[in-house]
Parts: sequence; C-alpha cells; structure tokens
Amino acid sequence: VYGPLSTLKSFELPSSVEKIGNDTFYGCSSFMQIFIHSSVTEIGSSTFNGCSSLTQMTIPSFVTKIDDNAFYGCSSLADISIPSSVTSIGNNIFYGCSSLNKISIHSSTTSIGESFFYGYSSLTKIQIPSSVKQIGEKQPGPGLCVRCKVRENV
Repeated sequence: VYGPLSTLKSFELPSSVEKIGNDTFYGCSSFMQIFIHSSVTEIGSSTFNGCSSLTQMTIPSFVTKIDDNAFYGCSSLADISIPSSVTSIGNNIFYGCSSLNKISIHSSTTSIGESFFYGYSSLTKIQIPSSVKQIGEKQPGPGLCVRCKVRENV
C-alpha cells in the first residue's frame, strides 16, 4: 500500500459499501481499527492481510461470507466474533494472528476453511457450535490444532 492509506490509524467505510473487495487494505500496517457499516455483506480475500496493528474489528451482522486470508497476519488482533449471518469461513482467515485470544462462532456456521487453527499462541477461548460439520478437509475432532497453544477453554 502506498500513499495516504499506508499511514492511516483508523478508517470508516462509507455506508454505501456492500462488499469489501480482495486486497482492499492489504499491507496497511498502521491500521489500528476500522469501522464497517451494516451494509457490508462480504469481506473479500486478503482484505486485511498484513494489517499488523489492527487491534479491534467488529464484523457486521449482515456479512454472509468471509473469504480466504481475510485477516491473515493481523498479529495484534485480540478477539473477534463471527456473526450469525456467516455460514462459511474461508481458508487461513486468521493465519498469523498470534495475539488472538478469543474467537466466537455462531450456530449458523457450517464449514470452516483450511488452517483455521494454525499458529494461535495466545488463544484462551474458542467456541465452535455443533452446526460446524467440516473444518478444512477434516471432520471436527482431535488433531485439528497445529502450532496452537490453547491455554484454557476450548
């Protein structure tokens, strides 16, 4: 990212935005928070990839799809809630989110992509509803957490 976006600390998307396209904020390492209006229904691939200072994120309740690598490398992101409107979560969406300590997924989610559990070193709580029938290529069960250090309740 070059120009003014590379130094922004916070950003508010206009309420007219319905989809945040692929790579929109890729590499905006200064972002600490972004405000997304409820008009957004889709978060594209690698949208926030490399936003390493992003600490706060609220996914609007009308988002139905979160594409691959959406939050890849957001190493300062601490907790996030996937709204009930999301039925499918893409591959690697939280890969490299080493500060992530809490993930909440609601009961409408039926599938979670590959490498969802890769590399969480701060994770203390994750809630996966019984509605989830597939995680990557595997069924939910032991052996899904690679390089995770789950500290408390999973």
